[in-house]
Amino acid sequence: MSASGLSQTYRNPDVGPERDAPMGLAARALVAGCWLTVAAAVVAVPVAVGVDAVPAFVYLLTWVASTTVPGVLVWRALAAPSSLAEEIGFGNVTGIALLLLAWVPAVLIGDATLTWWWPVTALVAFLAVPSLRRCWRPHRSLAHRTPLAWHCATALVCVVAVGYFYVTELRMRPLPGSGDTRVHPDLWFQQSLVNQLEHTLDVQQPQVVGEAMRYHWFANADAATTAQLSGVPSMTVTFVLWFVVLGVTMVLAAAAFARRLMGDDGTAGRYWWVGPAGALFVAGVPVVLLLGEPRQLAITSGFMAVSPSGVLGLVVMLGLSGAIIELLRGVGGRGTWALVVLLMALSVGTKPSNLPIAIAALVAVALVQYVRTRRLPMATVALVVVALVMIGASSFKLLGGSSGSAVVAFDTLQLDPAMKVAVDDNDGVFLVGTGVFGLYVWTQLPRLLGLLGIAYRRTRADIGIWWSSAVVFAGWCASWLVQQPGYSQRYFWRIVIVLAMITSVVVAVRVVVPLRARDLAGPLLTVGIAGLAVGAWVLQWPEVDVSDRATGPFDRFLPYGLALAVFAACVVGWRLAARTTNRAAVPLVTLALVFTLAAGAPAAVDDLRTPVGHAVADEPLPYEDRDLPRLVTEAEQDAGLWLRKHADDGSVVTNVYCVPTRYEHECQATAFWVNALSDLPMVLGGWAYTEADRGPTDREGLSYKRRPPPYPDRFGLSMAMIRDPDASVAQTLWSTYDARWIFADVRATEVSPRLARYADLVYRNDDVSIYRMHRP
Repeated sequence: MSASGLSQTYRNPDVGPERDAPMGLAARALVAGCWLTVAAAVVAVPVAVGVDAVPAFVYLLTWVASTTVPGVLVWRALAAPSSLAEEIGFGNVTGIALLLLAWVPAVLIGDATLTWWWPVTALVAFLAVPSLRRCWRPHRSLAHRTPLAWHCATALVCVVAVGYFYVTELRMRPLPGSGDTRVHPDLWFQQSLVNQLEHTLDVQQPQVVGEAMRYHWFANADAATTAQLSGVPSMTVTFVLWFVVLGVTMVLAAAAFARRLMGDDGTAGRYWWVGPAGALFVAGVPVVLLLGEPRQLAITSGFMAVSPSGVLGLVVMLGLSGAIIELLRGVGGRGTWALVVLLMALSVGTKPSNLPIAIAALVAVALVQYVRTRRLPMATVALVVVALVMIGASSFKLLGGSSGSAVVAFDTLQLDPAMKVAVDDNDGVFLVGTGVFGLYVWTQLPRLLGLLGIAYRRTRADIGIWWSSAVVFAGWCASWLVQQPGYSQRYFWRIVIVLAMITSVVVAVRVVVPLRARDLAGPLLTVGIAGLAVGAWVLQWPEVDVSDRATGPFDRFLPYGLALAVFAACVVGWRLAARTTNRAAVPLVTLALVFTLAAGAPAAVDDLRTPVGHAVADEPLPYEDRDLPRLVTEAEQDAGLWLRKHADDGSVVTNVYCVPTRYEHECQATAFWVNALSDLPMVLGGWAYTEADRGPTDREGLSYKRRPPPYPDRFGLSMAMIRDPDASVAQTLWSTYDARWIFADVRATEVSPRLARYADLVYRNDDVSIYRMHRP
């Protein structure tokens, strides 16, 4: 029995020694063509939204040279023998961690472009050292071969994923300075962090000059360093290029995790399509069981295109899981331990929710191992210790951190419109809340079915299934038990969504491996067609009024009840048929996954109809109501970009704090674009994300985004300087806050003509006047 006591069925000793036949010239050419097509898509999509072709191509080359190649080589050198699918997927994640590790000394020296020392050193080492040279063309056993079809299918999914991102998101995201924009304020905030990380590790509050900041900024650092290594402007990278490349990385990491979770028992090669199929359901056509309206908490793929930390967090969770499973199965060595430590360090500085989820999963796995073997699983315990040490290290500013969290069960229910009505009326809160939670369980069913893997004989013996199930369950539970500002507790679920979907697909496939094709074809085809029919029919379901307290909160369950009845009829019918024909019954988890994916597919495809239609017609997508207040005019952007180009000292006084831009008492203080565009610190900007403004609500019940300014002195001085300036205000701003520039926006407040007494007007357009302050 293996060290874990659960993995005795994982490896097949009969598939090890045989060597895979090399690909022929035609096959190699086809593989190259597939990945060149992906590269073309990665360049073409940014070009379609206004990025020049040369910078887009240079950025892709930079990523491959600085991240992909070194990461793949190091993974091959340190990890146990694996397939090309695993090496490409996990290697890209490893490459991000290694690049950031190399970036730290370069920034400390004062020139981030010196980070090139690492890729160059890695290239030389892997060419010169005989023991490392083999990593360029490793020998592979039959169990580890990657078939030609995998390359074609995975490349296709990458292209689909990039296209999905283009039609649903990027077409609504003009580059700064190219037109009016209504991008989410968070994207401006992330650019503010990238601005600082191009020059320093000493990250400060972007909106409050001189105030230290604790934030998980590794994703921003990766965007900053790849921008500098490529020479592409950081705003182009933050707004477009980094997310496009990370979308492809997510697909590759998902496919790698699927291959790892399938195991080496000889079936992974036959079921090569599991990885691409799972990746398609999260990155290309995100499928959840949405039957009817209004939709409750649809989180799509977890790929939040305004949150670099969230995106990198879910990618890192896949890479970390790949390394941990290797150790849990007893096939990893010291090299794998080094990879785990590296990826845990990356997790801590990327998203604080990653390691708590990993620790909870490891504790659950350790308990299972102990019950099975009656021995303390030392490797698992050691992993817990390492993770705890990493969390302790996160108290250091370099690794970042977060605050404002509390244990409040089911706070996420407040996002549902029916729940809001019940809370406002203080009537039926428990009943409605129970129903809304049940609805959420229904919608996420395709991603939760993988938890059943621990119940089936063919999968429960694999410690990898226990790990992935525990991660999914921990992320799911945390999203309902934790309260964070802005309902950010949803990131506990978002960062495991990809892993959850892959787990469901892998479990559904592994439990049917012994069955013959004739046993599978009929039942799977039947439930698939039935699911499609239900999903298509429900698209015609009438709109539900959740404000109707009599039936509104519960009418939404009727389509799910219909789906359950149809599915039950299909299962019972085929189970009876199997008995009469003496055929093996198809496991319930497989039937359920096929049915739920089929039933959810029409809604997922229907969601694409509008954005694809506008893309084909070359028309802009209409903005949603929530996007309208976020307007930043082209004139405002031009003023910010002018300041970036012409100012290189001091801080900025501004009257821009709110979304919408006009300042009002208790406005939403999330205007971060002045700092993002100007790359200059602010005496005070939008204060919603400052350390002094943490916590979901205050004593008056105000959201953290709508509280009064937590820096009243700065606020008073800034507003006075622009609306009613005098010499004492100018003196205090100059001497106390190093203020040198005034960014006065007429869309925010009135601008006093007396500003000319204390500052020189150096720039003006329809919306903004920029002044250079006089020395008092």
